[in-house]
Amino acid sequence: MQKFTRFIVVLLFVAGLHSTQAQQIQKIYGNPFNGYSTYLDRQLDSRMDEQFDPGIGVSIIRDGQVRIRNIKGVKALSGERELLTPNTSFYLASVTKPMTAQIIRELVNTDQLDINANITDILPGLPDYMKEVTVEHLVNHQSGITNFYEFITWREPLIDNDYVLGLLKTRVKELEFTPGSKHSYSNSNYVLLAEIIEQVSGKTYHEVLESVVVKPNRMIATSLNRPKPYAQYATGYNLKEGQFLLNDYEKIEFANGFVGRFNKRTYGSSGVFSTQSDLERWILRLNKDGYFDELPQNQKEVDGYEDSPVKDVHYSLGWYHGKILGQEVFWHSGEFGGYRNLVLTIPEADFSIVALSNNGSLEVEKMGLVWAEEFLSRLNGQ
Repeated sequence: MQKFTRFIVVLLFVAGLHSTQAQQIQKIYGNPFNGYSTYLDRQLDSRMDEQFDPGIGVSIIRDGQVRIRNIKGVKALSGERELLTPNTSFYLASVTKPMTAQIIRELVNTDQLDINANITDILPGLPDYMKEVTVEHLVNHQSGITNFYEFITWREPLIDNDYVLGLLKTRVKELEFTPGSKHSYSNSNYVLLAEIIEQVSGKTYHEVLESVVVKPNRMIATSLNRPKPYAQYATGYNLKEGQFLLNDYEKIEFANGFVGRFNKRTYGSSGVFSTQSDLERWILRLNKDGYFDELPQNQKEVDGYEDSPVKDVHYSLGWYHGKILGQEVFWHSGEFGGYRNLVLTIPEADFSIVALSNNGSLEVEKMGLVWAEEFLSRLNGQ
């Protein structure tokens, strides 16, 4: 009986010790989600003028599951003003680039492509000034090739990859800098990568996107250059002098009511449509597979984030990466017309953000980096 009593005392002591340790851990690290949903809601409310304006959908992912979804605003200002949902389709703009880079990485890993190959050896007919540019230079924005947006007037009957290649062959005569010497963001790099994907695989970019990115993640509403017919499409808007003017992927409204049209069909650098739900599955899979553990480090430094929470910013294989409060963060934003989008992840904290907006006045990238810093502050008990 005495032995049994001693055993119970020991158990109670151990249980008390574990309880004390748990309380200490809780005190040190806190609960990062304690009030975080309220914090995020207030952040969004402070940037939304009216409930039925164009808005934003935000997902917060933690420990392998979606923990918070906060969605505000409407798909379009015409008609019945239907609310945005997790299945609303947005034009991703440059959030397409990490998907293109994922395809390039797959081709390299399956020995279909040498990342150090000169692009003129892969794509016949490229101008001589590109002869020192490699695939790696393209994917890390270190090529020196001029951004084709410098030549676009938005009055062209069709802006597609062939049109861009024509500009790079006729309007550009030389590189802006020696390949590999520095970072300079250029959409031309990722149009060329899309052409390389097609040349190497023998398939269309759309077919490879489907097999590498879309189908493995069950991204059923993700498409290229057109929202899927059944998708709930979000129209993009820009705020000008207190008025929301239509500005989506193919038309722009001016203050006098005139609607100009353009036919943009480039892909690789942009072109993908997707939803909050689809992008949640994509980033969850990338984290589960340890995708960010193997990205090359020590790339060229990226300017423009001096006033941001993120420090030591570089660009590697389709992702910006830096550090927030000492933890490594990877992200990519996309901006075009009235769309502002972001996918962000902090692998060590198992924390990710998906944010899609059809309100061009929202600085979604800047906001998302602040939200990430707030989460890490709560995690560290600061």
